[in-house]
Amino acid sequence: MIIKDFGSSIAGNELSNVIIRQRRHFDKCINYNHDFVSIIYLSSLLISYNIKFKNIRILDALLNMVRAKPSRVIFVVRTMAPRHFTSAMRKIQENSVKQLLTNSYLLVFDDTLWKGKQLLNHAKFLIAYNLCFTEKEFVHSKFYGSTNFTSAGLGVSSRGSNYEEFTSSRKTSTYLSSGDLYYLKRIYNHIQLKYLLYTDPKYARQIYLEYAKYIDTLLKRRIPKQLDELYMGYIESLIGYFGFISLLEGLPGKKLTDSILDSVLDKHPPPNPFELEMLITPRKHAEKMASILGWSEDNIFSMLERTKSAISSLKNSIEDRYLGSPVDKFFIDEEREFMEFLSSFYSSHNNILYESIERWHQSVM
Repeated sequence: MIIKDFGSSIAGNELSNVIIRQRRHFDKCINYNHDFVSIIYLSSLLISYNIKFKNIRILDALLNMVRAKPSRVIFVVRTMAPRHFTSAMRKIQENSVKQLLTNSYLLVFDDTLWKGKQLLNHAKFLIAYNLCFTEKEFVHSKFYGSTNFTSAGLGVSSRGSNYEEFTSSRKTSTYLSSGDLYYLKRIYNHIQLKYLLYTDPKYARQIYLEYAKYIDTLLKRRIPKQLDELYMGYIESLIGYFGFISLLEGLPGKKLTDSILDSVLDKHPPPNPFELEMLITPRKHAEKMASILGWSEDNIFSMLERTKSAISSLKNSIEDRYLGSPVDKFFIDEEREFMEFLSSFYSSHNNILYESIERWHQSVM
């Protein structure tokens, strides 16, 4: 691992190098009319769209590859739903999400959500593949560490920068390894989830209903009296509310989902994601945590009641306004462009990934 000290842009410069190399292999395959696919998998807690290092605007450089050959570039992005943040953080994250929405498979939740297990998307990495089937040259690059995709995280901003660590690697091979298969399967599952969300109303409804089952268990559960049980019940209700917000932000029809979230979150603000992460503790430490925070049974009871009220309000709004609505009427412009993108290129993306995974299986038989 490499330490990025305060005042250093070493992480951003190395990330730029990863993207430059990816573009070089991409251009070679384009110029020689090779059979290939370029795959980019990016994850970050926070994303600032305007990050720039070595005269490269990072996200524009990645999106420009998609635009240059959209049938042969698969770009998957995982990040946090903007509504989990407030003020400037929310606005910047919203802008980044909107910019990425049209030409990438952008996700703010995955299939762990409706099991009540999803919290922060804390992983920060960029994984890039250029799989050239013509020359049987498979290039795999990775950049990962503690750095968010922000100017302060990756380098130096006008106000200072973060103390971070990161590493990067690159390998060229004539075959795909089991490690490569792991990533390709995750990417394959992610693009399928995003595709089905936007093209199959029954699928989006089923995702909601699966999560609603979990929410119903929270709402129907009796409120305990013991301090440790009260604390754990309150934290679980916060997790449920947190996940509910992620779910609604990830469903199609942003004009409608934004309207629902505006009406509910104005009265019931979302949990602070960083605070929630620190509140979670094993039950055996629940009383100690409550003591540290100065929370009595009455305090926690009141907070639990308010959170359950927020969950009920959001659930009722979704069922009254969202379910059964023709959500395509509530698409923002970026969603309409994304639908055109799916119509034109999803089939080829899905087939390429499926065939790449099958090639791996055949190579080990």
